[in-house]
Amino acid sequence: MLVAHGQVKRGFIGIGTVPVHLPADIQKTVGQPAGLLVTSVQADSGAGRAGLLLGDVLLAVDGQALAGPADLLPFLEAERIGQPIAVRILRAGEIKDVQVTVGPASLAAERA
Repeated sequence: MLVAHGQVKRGFIGIGTVPVHLPADIQKTVGQPAGLLVTSVQADSGAGRAGLLLGDVLLAVDGQALAGPADLLPFLEAERIGQPIAVRILRAGEIKDVQVTVGPASLAAERA
């Protein structure tokens, strides 16, 4: 990728996250101890267009549980740009599934 494009291409969905431990009752329901708390959402990003909100907790992407921000990286590879990813979230005690389209990280740099 670096030779062909002069840079490493990455995907971007437009959120900031931090790991968070889930309450015991939610842990039992979803079968995992932690998720990613959404701390920022860019309105004109894939996450913003999908309706993700501050305070949502990302539980899984494409069926794979998330426990730390690095767990998102495999879903943001260059070949995913323009493709939707299935994101399971916890919002106000309810589990929801949303589709988020991965955009190019170069747009993120232009917005900064």
